[in-house]
Amino acid sequence: MKKETTFERFGVMLDCSRNAVMKVSEVKKFIDCLQKMGYNALELYTEDTYELSDEPFFGYMRGRYTGAEIKEIDAYAQSKGVELIPCVQTLGHFTALEKSHEYSHLLDTADILLVDEPKTYELIDKIFATLAENFTSRQVNIGMDEAHMVGLGKYLDKHGYVNRFELLVNHLNKVVEIAKKYGFQAHMWSDMFFRLLNKGAYYTSEELPVEQELVDKIPDVALAYWDYYHDKKEEYDTMLDIHAKFGKEIWFAGGAWSWSGFAPLNGWTLKSMKPAMASVTERGVKNVLITLWGDNGKECSYYALLPSLYAVRQYADGNFDENKIEKGFYDIFKVKFSDFMKLDLPNRFQNDYSSANNLANPCKGLLYQDPFMGIFDKALSQERAIPYASYAKELRSAGKRAGKYAYLFNTLSALCEVLTVKAELGIR
Repeated sequence: MKKETTFERFGVMLDCSRNAVMKVSEVKKFIDCLQKMGYNALELYTEDTYELSDEPFFGYMRGRYTGAEIKEIDAYAQSKGVELIPCVQTLGHFTALEKSHEYSHLLDTADILLVDEPKTYELIDKIFATLAENFTSRQVNIGMDEAHMVGLGKYLDKHGYVNRFELLVNHLNKVVEIAKKYGFQAHMWSDMFFRLLNKGAYYTSEELPVEQELVDKIPDVALAYWDYYHDKKEEYDTMLDIHAKFGKEIWFAGGAWSWSGFAPLNGWTLKSMKPAMASVTERGVKNVLITLWGDNGKECSYYALLPSLYAVRQYADGNFDENKIEKGFYDIFKVKFSDFMKLDLPNRFQNDYSSANNLANPCKGLLYQDPFMGIFDKALSQERAIPYASYAKELRSAGKRAGKYAYLFNTLSALCEVLTVKAELGIR
């Protein structure tokens, strides 16, 4: 039976850590867009790109936000009815710290913090003290995703092997305790609970062996189920049902595909998020995030995903009428929805949106490959020719109608013009 869902938060997460940190002025512009589309929350994903008291090497030379800048963004977001939520890391993904001698003693292996180390929790305490000073919201995303090797590096040398699920839970309890000390209610990416119980895999269509004894040790934290890869409602249904067994509040984090090179994947975003929104609304999920990641180079503008963000918000409200969605989008941005969808073209090829396994970014590989090496030539020769000349013309034409967003179209049109020569140069 369908539950009536009134979302507490329907927000976006912007990656401001990997390869580019959005200027304050640009974050404000993006908040304007979000507010017009019906979003009421924004998370800034900052691994180390914010100032931390007495930690000069934390985010050093990384474009980090000052406390004053965070407060400025926070105040602006509030004025637009948007809750600015801190989104940090408290276990893994400290890639920048890994490169600094100043923090080598706090790392277990690679980019993962050394758990059960007093100085680790001193650093985490500083993180929360900073967040409490600069953010109005007392919601916080504490990360803790993809820490695949936790407990298998320096920790293993010091303590020997310890059950890694228990290791994760013990660390989580300490982090949540610090968060509560500063008045924060935490949510975290849920994948590590699954990976440690499911031989490293996150997504599953089968029952997960969730023992009540383990569940009872998990503190008061909401679990954010992230999924950008499936296109069938039942796949999301299954994962949400398994999450419910943990007995915690569930957040859902979908993805607007901004991390595949120069061009977006709006087409796959819509294909994957339409069933996702049907599932979360049916199951009464109250908090939803749409993530825009910047890993793999951050060449794609977040504005290129505006049609995805608008459509996903409409799906969540039960509007799946394409004509209404296109009209509503035009009313806000004065650019045709269909024109904006053309920004996908540099990444389009024969079977690109048939499944998550076929997603690729040919324009990036074909631009950068050495034509004398031709590492993608075999793959390209097995495809029908990618019509980059036609793509360039379509993008150039759409750009003439795009107003202030024309630069998005002109840049990708120029890319396609280059690829009309270079893409098949090695083959020829």
